[in-house]
Formats: sequence, structure tokens, C-alpha cells
Amino acid sequence: MMQPIPIKYSESKSVILTIVVAMLFVFFMIMVLVNNADLLSISDGKFTTIAIVISILASMVLVIAILMMIKSKGTASFTKNTIEIILDKTSFIYKQKETIIPFSNIQNIMKDNDSYGRLVISIKTKNPSKTILIEPKSIDENQQFSAFWDALDKNIQAYNTSAIFLPQDRIQQKSMYEQGWAKWMAYIAGSTVVLAILAKIFNTEIVPTWRLIFFIAMVLPFCLMVYLANHKSKK
Repeated sequence: MMQPIPIKYSESKSVILTIVVAMLFVFFMIMVLVNNADLLSISDGKFTTIAIVISILASMVLVIAILMMIKSKGTASFTKNTIEIILDKTSFIYKQKETIIPFSNIQNIMKDNDSYGRLVISIKTKNPSKTILIEPKSIDENQQFSAFWDALDKNIQAYNTSAIFLPQDRIQQKSMYEQGWAKWMAYIAGSTVVLAILAKIFNTEIVPTWRLIFFIAMVLPFCLMVYLANHKSKK
């Protein structure tokens, strides 16, 4: 059994939910500002009912986003035919402390760099169907994490060549940016950017320029990674 290494654990469904909620809120806020521009033109130090409601909703969305994006800490190890992940503690998001994943239940596994250059291993399981993301606990563990992947990858290759099954049942090793969840995230994020830019064109005061630029800077790298990965796979 491979010596356990410290990791951070998350699941793509939590990441997607966070982004969808945030995007929907941004769209809602833009629509409110467009339809109530006159009401929001108030003097300094005063607040309208709409402004207060928006502030409350913004706080709620921020709290939800933070909670959903929290990565649980734990350890990961593997044997000849299984991967084992043990979380330090459970949460209302991740209620299962110990997860044992047989190789036979893995549809796709790959080590990638995320849009910020951080290492991450994505594991897509068959039943239940979900994508698990594990990454080094800190940047100091990058080398150990890479060594962990190199050893795990050898076991995956050995499993694919020794097991008796149909070719389509072998463990795939596609980039996480080629997965369906990543494409949906890119579509949603990209569409929101387009809507925000259009709203800015029709009403220059609707969204502060610095906030729009910051949002585009957050979204663009991920969308670019998804595009490049899928464009490459089609060649």
C-alpha cells in the first residue's frame, strides 16, 4: 500500500453548484439594477429597500459560495487495485469520511494543472457517477503529490493491460477539461461574461469596470483551458 499523503478533497458537483449560484445571482442583480436604476440613484448615506435586499442576497450568496468551495482536508493512498481517501472530518457537504474506490469503478483518472497552475488529480467514478478532485495540501507537497501520481499511474497502466474486459471499459485518462462538467462550467461562465459585457455596453454604470475586468480575469483562464483541451482531443 502506498504511504498516505496529505490532500485537499472536493467534488465537481460542489464547484459547479457554487458557480451556477454565483452566476444566477450576478444575472439577477444586473436585471434588478437595470429595471430600478432611478430608485437606486440616491444620496450618500441612504439606502433604498432594493439596495438593502441586494446587500442581503449578496451576503447570502457569498456565504454559500465560500461553504461550497471549502475543500476538506484528508489523506490519499492506494493499493494494487484501489484508491483510498480518508477525510480528517466530515461536513454537511462531504458526509462520507472514508472513500474506497476500486479500479473497476473508475471511468477516468488524470493529473492536471488547474487554470491557476495548481496540481490536481481528477477521478471520475462509475457508480455513483461523480468526479472527485484531490490536490496537494500545500505547495510544499507538490513533489510528493507528483510522486504519488507517478506510482498510481503505473498501477493504472498495469490494470488496463492485465485485466480482461472490453476496450471501452478500460480506465480512461482524459484531461479534466475534457469532462462534461468542465464544459458546462465553461459555457455557464462564458455566457455570464457575455451578458455582463452587453449590460455594460447598454448601461455603463450598471457594473463597475474594475469588477467586470476582475470577473473576466477569473473566468477566461478556465474557459481557455477547456477550449484548448477539447480542441486538441479532436485532432
